Amino acid sequence: MKTRTRAIAAVAVTLLTGVLVTGCASESSTTADPITEFEHTHGLGYDPDRGIVFAATHTGVWELPTSRLPSSFGSGSLISPPGNVPVLIENRQQDTMGFFVTDTGLILGSGHPDPADATAPANLGLIMSDSAAREWTTVSLAGEVDFHDIAAVPTPSGALRIYGYDATHARILTSDDGGSTWSDGAAVELRDMTIDPSNPDRTYVTTASGLQVSDDVARTFSPVPDAPALVLIDATDTGYVGIDVAGTVWHTTGAGWVQGGAIVGDPQALTFVGGSEPWLLVSDSRGVFATRDFGVSTVLLAKSP
Repeated sequence: MKTRTRAIAAVAVTLLTGVLVTGCASESSTTADPITEFEHTHGLGYDPDRGIVFAATHTGVWELPTSRLPSSFGSGSLISPPGNVPVLIENRQQDTMGFFVTDTGLILGSGHPDPADATAPANLGLIMSDSAAREWTTVSLAGEVDFHDIAAVPTPSGALRIYGYDATHARILTSDDGGSTWSDGAAVELRDMTIDPSNPDRTYVTTASGLQVSDDVARTFSPVPDAPALVLIDATDTGYVGIDVAGTVWHTTGAGWVQGGAIVGDPQALTFVGGSEPWLLVSDSRGVFATRDFGVSTVLLAKSP
C-alpha cells in the first residue's frame, strides 16, 4: 500500500545506513537462473519520480510494463522494462511480503530471502531500498519478524512512523523513528492495513469480522459502522478505496461507501496511485491491472502464469 506524501524524503538518508543485505546487479545476476513469470502478488507500488510500477511477489520484486498506461496515471512519468514484459529486478527471488512505496521512491519491505542467499536470516525484519529495489538495507528485527503488511506516514514532527503487521504473532508493531525501535500495538488478525494521511494516529485494518479503525496508534480497534466487508483497503486523495470478498471495488464519498466495478478471482493486492484520474493498481489470480474508474474498466499490465 501507499501513503501519499513527499515528507518522507527527509528521513531516507538517515534510515539507509544499516547493513547492506543485497548486492549490485553483477553480484545477484549469477545467483540463480532468470525467471520470467511471477507468482502470488503480495504488494504493488508506483515510484512517481522514476516512473516505475512494482509488483512484490513470492518470487521477488518485479518491474512491470507501463506502455498501455496514459499520462493521466500518477505523475505522468512512466517507463517500461525492455521488451515491454515484466522483469524480475536483479534476478533476486526474495519473497517480499510487506511492501510499501512512498512518493519519494523509498521502499519499505519484509519477508524472506532469496533461496540462493544462504547467509540471510529466514525472516528479513524491516528492510529498505532507495534504489528501486535493486539494493536493500536491513533496518531492524532481522531474524525476528516477518511483516506481512507495512504502511508509513510522517508525523507532525517530521519523523517517519511505520506500522508493521507481524504475521507470526498476529500483532501490529509501530515505530516513530523510521524502524529503529518498535512498540507493541494491538493483537489482531488482519488482512490489510492503511493509515489516514491527515492523521498518523488513525489506522484502518480489514479483518474477518469487518473493517476496523484505531485512533490511538493501533493500540485498540473498533468496528467501522456500515462499511462493506473489505479484504483490501488503501487511502486515496479524498478518502478510501477497498475491495470486498467478492471482488467488488468500493470507494468513499461524502455520502459513504460507493460501489464500483469488480475484479475477477481472488483479490491479492491494491494500491491507490491517483493522478489526473483516480488510478488504482490491483492484482488478482489473473495478474496485475490498472483501473481509472474503480474497477469498471481495467488495463492489463502483467499476466500471472
